[in-house]
Amino acid sequence: MTLNIPGHRELRKIVILNPKGGSGKTTLAMEPGGLLRLPGRPTALMDFDPQGSSIRWLRKRPPTQPTIYGVAAFEKKMNMTRSFQLRMPPDIRYLVVDTPAAMTTAQLTGFTAGAHAILVRCSPPPSTSMRHPA
Repeated sequence: MTLNIPGHRELRKIVILNPKGGSGKTTLAMEPGGLLRLPGRPTALMDFDPQGSSIRWLRKRPPTQPTIYGVAAFEKKMNMTRSFQLRMPPDIRYLVVDTPAAMTTAQLTGFTAGAHAILVRCSPPPSTSMRHPA
């Protein structure tokens, strides 16, 4: 399965990954989404996570902020084709993809195909330098 996102040659796709749920993927997805949405850089945020947190965040953004186009890709609409559901306005130049947790190898391949950047959310390892005094 290849994630075939309707788009154009100028579209830059940034994929946020981590196999674990609750790792901070959505928080990380919101950062580039907000930063990229500067004048002249129309941005979309595509939310594949079943929790839909990215879409909820977009709905709560103040109207004074630059618009980020949201695609609720986690929804499966039976009355339309998948490509129609995933469509974006033609002026979108940056697409940030918030992926679900626990993807299969085939899903991972599909999400990352054609990506211009892949961000993997990692937690720092436990620090060994902060030992308690004996």
